[in-house]
Amino acid sequence: MARQGTACLGVLMLVTGLAASQPAAEHVVNIGEPGDEAAIVSGASGREGPNPQSKAPYFRECTFRWCANTWRVKLPVFPGRNNQITIRMLTSTSWRFTLPGQPEAYVMSGSPTQEYSFYVPVAAIGAQTALELSAVAVRSFKVAPDAKDRRELAAAVD
Repeated sequence: MARQGTACLGVLMLVTGLAASQPAAEHVVNIGEPGDEAAIVSGASGREGPNPQSKAPYFRECTFRWCANTWRVKLPVFPGRNNQITIRMLTSTSWRFTLPGQPEAYVMSGSPTQEYSFYVPVAAIGAQTALELSAVAVRSFKVAPDAKDRRELAAAVD
């Protein structure tokens, strides 16, 4: 998550409950901060950062997790409401995102930072308080044969 005065753009899981008769409410899942284990299902490495020696502001000033070519998170949602899930991602590839009972959505790469919102209708949520979001890289990150770090570093997740 961004420190004051820092523009950390990674993956931020923001869930907004949308109801005509009530003000919007938010759940923020801050991947990379202590307590994010409840959201991690699979495909994410351990917490990292901030790294004061990094030349890149994102890695120097933010906490994050690296995610593999396929990863899943469990996000809190507002039952009985339409919900919107907003994801901001720092990556070099396109991604295919899916939610249970919803059509696939694509985030196309064009710049390293993307933001995409999923509208999830109340009919897909019902009384549930959490949904699992799956992400698959359209073009898989390949680990170089001589790389010291053998993880699939497909996306930095904040």
